[in-house]
Amino acid sequence: MKNQKRDFISEAIVEYDGLPAEEQGKLLIQVLEDQPYLMGFITNVEEEFSDSQHEALVESLLILTNAFIAATVPVGMVPAQLIEEIIKLKTDIDEESIEVEEVELSDSPKVFEDLRARAVLKSDLAEAKAEVQLSFNLMLDVIITAVERVVDYEISQLEKAKK
Repeated sequence: MKNQKRDFISEAIVEYDGLPAEEQGKLLIQVLEDQPYLMGFITNVEEEFSDSQHEALVESLLILTNAFIAATVPVGMVPAQLIEEIIKLKTDIDEESIEVEEVELSDSPKVFEDLRARAVLKSDLAEAKAEVQLSFNLMLDVIITAVERVVDYEISQLEKAKK
């Protein structure tokens, strides 16, 4: 039997959606404590989205964090400066060439696709205007990129410590 790679994002989505509201709340509180800058970033864009779309962004961070934890990968705190750098990097792209469904802007297209598909199912994103969808895609990509960069850093630090 082949050694099959686990899809931690899909598993984390199923696990999160199966949690009772109380457990989801506990997870939210934990992520608020662990990721104050990233949660602040998400809170600051709240007015750009409907309640269900904003909730989908918050839940995407919770699911992403849980996926790394399930994979026994450390997730450090995302610093505010990193968020700013990623936003600058992602928004320097020529906006005329971007389309709503363009996943290629993401560093992790599979993760992006899975979390965006869940957001479409759980919110009113599918009915939103193209600009709102584009903005949602950008915010989701910033969240994914920020968490993954911190995880990469944490892993490199652990590897250095082992040497």
